[in-house]
Amino acid sequence: YSLRPNIQQQVEENIKVRTEENNSNTTPTSSTSTYISTSTFTSTSTSTSTPNTNEPAVIPKLPTLKKEGYYTIPLISTLSSEEELKRVKDFTIGCQFGCIKFFGETNLTGLDLDTLVNFEKKAVEVYPDESTKPPIGQSLNKAAEITLMGCWPITKLTTTTINSNNNKSFDSEQLRKFEHKLRSVQGTSFVSYEPKQGKWVFKVDHF
Repeated sequence: YSLRPNIQQQVEENIKVRTEENNSNTTPTSSTSTYISTSTFTSTSTSTSTPNTNEPAVIPKLPTLKKEGYYTIPLISTLSSEEELKRVKDFTIGCQFGCIKFFGETNLTGLDLDTLVNFEKKAVEVYPDESTKPPIGQSLNKAAEITLMGCWPITKLTTTTINSNNNKSFDSEQLRKFEHKLRSVQGTSFVSYEPKQGKWVFKVDHF
C-alpha cells in the first residue's frame, strides 16, 4: 500500500495524489504472514526438579527499527515482556515526514519495521512488498491514522511550492481546491488539513 503525491507532473492541477486502491471484496491470502513469529519466546522447564537459578531470563523478540530519524511510541526499548509486545495500544511510528498511528492493540513481536514501513517526502508506504502482507486485521494491516507533513499546492506559473517557509503568500482559492483534492483521495477518510505546516491527516481502514 502506498500513498505518493506527485506534484511535479500535474502543475496545472496543483497536485496529483495517487494511492493504490485496496479491493475490500478480495480476501488477502494468509500464506504471506509467515514473517510474524509466533514462537519467539524460550519455553520454561516443566520439570519437578529444583529450578536452575542460573538459567538465562526469557527474552522476547523485539521488533527491529534501525532507520535513521525514525521513532516509535511507545519506545521499543520499553517493551520488555511477551504480553506487552503482543498488546501495544495505538502503536505509532514516524519520522520528519509524518507518522502512522495504528488503532487498537498491535502485536509487534519480531516485526521488521525497517522493511514494512517507509516514509518519503509527501509519501508513505506500508507493506511495499505486497507478498508479505498478512490478512486484514493482522499485524500492521489494520485501521490507522496517517499524518503527512509538507503537503502544499504549487503555483501554476512558477511551480513553486506555496508555504510559509519560503515566504510565499497563501492563495485561499488554491488552498481550497487543494484541500478538496485531499478530501477525495480514494481509499482514505479525510480528517484535517493545516496549510501552515502542510499537515494532512487522514484515516485508512487497512493497507
